[in-house]
Formats: sequence, structure tokens, C-alpha cells
Amino acid sequence: MTNIHNCDCFDYMKECPDNTFDVVITDPPYLYLKHKLDRQFDIELFCKEIDRVCKKEAIVVYFGRGVMFGKMACELSCYFKFTEEIAWNKGHLSNPCGTIGRIHELINIFVRNRKINKVFNSEINDIQVNNDYKRILSSIKNINSYDDFIAWQTTMKPKSIKHAIGATKMQAHDRGFETYRKYKRGSLQTTIIDTQREHFKFIHPTQKPLELIRKLVRLTTQEGDMVFDPFLGSGTTALACKEMGIKCVGCEIDAEYYQGALKRLENVQSTMELVT
Repeated sequence: MTNIHNCDCFDYMKECPDNTFDVVITDPPYLYLKHKLDRQFDIELFCKEIDRVCKKEAIVVYFGRGVMFGKMACELSCYFKFTEEIAWNKGHLSNPCGTIGRIHELINIFVRNRKINKVFNSEINDIQVNNDYKRILSSIKNINSYDDFIAWQTTMKPKSIKHAIGATKMQAHDRGFETYRKYKRGSLQTTIIDTQREHFKFIHPTQKPLELIRKLVRLTTQEGDMVFDPFLGSGTTALACKEMGIKCVGCEIDAEYYQGALKRLENVQSTMELVT
């Protein structure tokens, strides 16, 4: 189920029942851009409404920058617990004429009574492969038979680190073994996501890559969840959820971008029907 609405998200949330959504993924106005999209909104009221329409076990993910990013974090912390910050490496400059080459955007994740998922990815670059190869070789240099190799896989045990820092007790593993295991199950999602902007596909000036949103959906959702995007824009959150079989509701106040989002959803629906 994917439902998107051409309306102000505040008007929609007023009519929305309590405890409706499991996950919020959104890219709100940054409140400093000189563009019609950068509408002013009441951050305090927004966070209060998000608290109400979200379930008792929920996750909130939002993009941002500057004062708006920090203020949103402060307001959300009244209802949710900060758990992680992710940097999206865009791979290109936001403003080539600026005084500093900015190539990233920030994403905050807040949780309430649930955790984000542990996700493993298959993307591995050539430099990483070379370094990993050396690390695995250093670990298995004394293995002389297949039986030794099987024993190495099955008997490798983690050791507790004497001086652990953080909420969870850290454990040390054989690095070669952990690297080998990465190639069997994929590498753990990191706090830096490298995804190129879809230059020839975007219909919205701040449109996020579909693969980036897919990664955020994988990190935060479970089967049966309902996702809410109050600032839907070109519909990328709804698109990712539809492809992945996750229910989604979105609001977009601008009629032009709402129509663009509808068209994108219709296109993916046609593609999915052809595949099935």
C-alpha cells in the first residue's frame, strides 16, 4: 500500500490517528535555501505531531544541515533517543563557487523502544579488495589443508577488549577472519554512504538518490511497517518502499512535485507488473 497526498503535512497529521506509523523518513526544508521549496515550518510543533502519530516503538530519520538540523535534533530528543548520524557522500560539490567544497549531507536517526537493523552490503571497491586480500592471507598463512581451514572457521572465538569504551562491551576478533566473513555475508553498513546523485533522472532540486533511500529503508524497517514521509518531494521514499514491499504514506504540498511523484510511482508499478 502506497498512498501519497497533495497537502500540507500539518493538515494531514491533524486528521491522523495516534500511533499510526512505525518509521518516518523525510527530507524537510533546510530553512536557509532561497527556493520556493524552503518553506518555513514550526519545528517544535512538527516534532510534537510526529511523536503523536508514531507508534510507541518507532524510528525517525531526517536529512538536514545547519541550525534546522540541530534544532530538529533537540526537539526530537524530547520524544525519541538519538542513535546514529550518517553522512551521505554525494561525490560532487553542492556549490562549486563556495569557499569550501561541500560534498556531503547529514542524516540523523532517532529511535524509541526499537533498534535499527544490522545491514550487510555487497559493494566492495578495488582498493578495499587489495587490502582485504593481504589481511586474509596474513591470517591463514599457517593453514596447510582444507581441514585446517574448516577448523579456522569454526573455532575462531572473539576476545573481550580490556579497556572497552561505550555502552556495549567491545570484542576483538581475528581481523583476517572477520574480513573473510565479510565476503561471505557482505560488509556491514557504515555511517558513510557513497551514492552518486541521479543527474539525469531528478525532477526536484534536492531529490535524493533512490539507492540512498533504499539503504535507509533497509536500516530502519521490518515486515509490516508503515513509513511516513511528511515532506515527500519527488516521491523517492514512496518509490523505495513500493519496490521493497513496505507500506508508505507521503505528503507533498507542491502540486508540481506531487504530480511528478505520482508519475514516478506509476512507472515503477508498470515495471513491477511487467516483471511479474
